[in-house]
Amino acid sequence: MDNINFGQLIDKANKQFHDCNVSPPTNTIAHIFRKESQENFISDWIAYLIDPISFGNAEPLNVLLEVAGFDDCIDKNGIIEISREKTFDDQRRIDFYIETEELIIGIENKIWSGLGYHQLQDYSKSLEKLSKGKEIRKILLLPQNNMSINLNKNNSDISVSEFVSVTYEDFTNALKNLQINFIENLRSSFLLQDFITYVEEYFMDSNVDMKKNFDMVSFLFEHKNQLKELETCKNNLQTQFVESVVKKLAETFDEEIWKIKFPKTGSYFQLFKDLPGWGAPVHFELYPTDRFPCESIQVVLHTREGKNARNNKTERLYNLQVEVEDYIQKKYGQKEFEIDYENGLELYNKSLDKVFSVLKDVVEKFTNIVDDEISLYARENRSILSNK
Repeated sequence: MDNINFGQLIDKANKQFHDCNVSPPTNTIAHIFRKESQENFISDWIAYLIDPISFGNAEPLNVLLEVAGFDDCIDKNGIIEISREKTFDDQRRIDFYIETEELIIGIENKIWSGLGYHQLQDYSKSLEKLSKGKEIRKILLLPQNNMSINLNKNNSDISVSEFVSVTYEDFTNALKNLQINFIENLRSSFLLQDFITYVEEYFMDSNVDMKKNFDMVSFLFEHKNQLKELETCKNNLQTQFVESVVKKLAETFDEEIWKIKFPKTGSYFQLFKDLPGWGAPVHFELYPTDRFPCESIQVVLHTREGKNARNNKTERLYNLQVEVEDYIQKKYGQKEFEIDYENGLELYNKSLDKVFSVLKDVVEKFTNIVDDEISLYARENRSILSNK
């Protein structure tokens, strides 16, 4: 494939990407634990939200009742009994059973599954037996795109049982209006917002995104061979870039003194002496700030690994890394040096030459200091060992 076809392919891809949503899903707790479709996991989550004791107030429960069309208002300070998977006398188990001084509330949660034979009617009978004259509120909670349950009036189980259907979408939209104090109730606030995000992304956005993205899927299928060739071209160019940098390092620094270490990806280029004390972590380095083709490269001296103790180092050597950073910033006015890809090969090479000139400057200025500090530590260490 020639360069013109590559350009045409990229233009087509840009047009397809314009209307796409290819962002990864948010790491909600459901996504982290891969439980987005697990009804029991989501029911446990909802149980926390509608439990006034665990959540800290009765607002989510009252929102659910309001969306269902009931005008009851639960007081969190009242007597409340909440059961998860309440087992009735007939061994049927309803997802949520809530009892207050005035009400009995039965809630069945369905994500993708359907209803069992006369399931809601059996629940209704059991709730009647337990009511002892109290008002009963019956809610079926489900996503609106649960195709396993027919919500029209012809569904006799729903109509006879008098369960009120509430969709996740309506429930979530109502939950957005709650004003929860994050400072006073951080855990509950987080779990509420995380649930809202989960419903919006998993139920409300999925079909819309798929409609938008299908053209992009078709495009990827149609051009998969060309895209593979483009990826191969990119990898080959990356290899060439890495080899050119290594060659330039070898030409600039005496190979009898300096050793070069680098991965195939060119994510770093280390320069160090083949002497005790040098190597890992003491080395000069060219560090591309992102993947190939990188926008800029840093020139650094590494004398430490993270926050490790000053093992095998003097205090000056340990702190020399920051000293070099400050030196580069003061002399060149920047810590990162941009690579020019937009103005032709000559200016690209000029921008890369700038990086090497900075590296050469730093190596010439600080190599003897590194050698002295490594030697100083070795002498101090020998002295300590001889006195034992």
